[in-house]
Formats: sequence, structure tokens, C-alpha cells
Amino acid sequence: AAAALEVLHEDDRVIAVAKPNGVLSMAAGTTKRFATLPDAVALAAGVALSDLGGPNALGVVHRLDRDASGAMVLAKTRAAHALLVREFAARRVRKTYLAVGRGAATWDGARAVDDDVQGKPAATEVAALAAGGDRVLLDCRARTGRKHQVRLHCAALGLPLVGDPR
Repeated sequence: AAAALEVLHEDDRVIAVAKPNGVLSMAAGTTKRFATLPDAVALAAGVALSDLGGPNALGVVHRLDRDASGAMVLAKTRAAHALLVREFAARRVRKTYLAVGRGAATWDGARAVDDDVQGKPAATEVAALAAGGDRVLLDCRARTGRKHQVRLHCAALGLPLVGDPR
């Protein structure tokens, strides 16, 4: 992850980087040291991250699933960390994902999906942006942040994600 680190924005409070798929957002119980995105940021960019979330989640204010790629914001200061965690918890941050689904959207505009994920409320708004053959480019706006939410909601609409083995 360190070699491919792309910094999207950096100031004295935060750093935003492009998380590649396959990289963990934060350490889990058995995660090898230096195998997470915060580790890559600290090593490759030489950035000190906030320790407010503890040693396994340096700077982490939100997560992306291991198999997802996209922009991740990491806090450099404790004040920025606390503020951003509050903003995410209050759902004042918009989370938009582009995905490619298999099939054809049978609706115009956006569709709301309000299906629970792992027993917790989850809501996603999905709109078809373009289509070709049996593929459709989807704009997915997650209103909540559940693990696998976008892929499960796209599948519920009959548009399973291309490359999703599940």
C-alpha cells in the first residue's frame, strides 16, 4: 500500500488519501503491523496521525471495507479527529460510491433502498448513470455506513456488483 499511496489533500489537520482495494482501513486483532492504510500514510508520507482512536486506529475517522477503494480522510490532530468523528456519527458527511453492476436498471432517477444490513438499519440511494451491454454504472449514496451496505443494496435492486464473488 505504501508504494501506491496517492495523497488527495493535506493540511495541518487532516490528510486525504486514495485507499486501494485490499487494504485495511484500520487494524483488527490479528492484523500484521504496517498492513493498514494509516500505517502506509505514516510510513510513506511521514505523517503523524491522531492517537485519539487508539493504537489500532491512528487517525481513523471513518472506514472503507477492505475490498472497497476510495477517498479516506485521516486526522492528524486530536481536535480534527474528534470533530470529524462527530460529523460522521451525526450523518452530516455525504458518502458517494461509483459502482458497476450487472444487469439493467429498470427505473428512471434514483431508487431508495432501506434494507437492514446485519440487523441494523441501512439506507442507500442508487441511480443509474450510464449503461452498456449487461453493465450499468451506478451512483450509490449511502445514508448509513454498514459493512457491505452498497454491494448488498445493489444486489437487492437486481444489480449485483461486477467482480463481487458473493
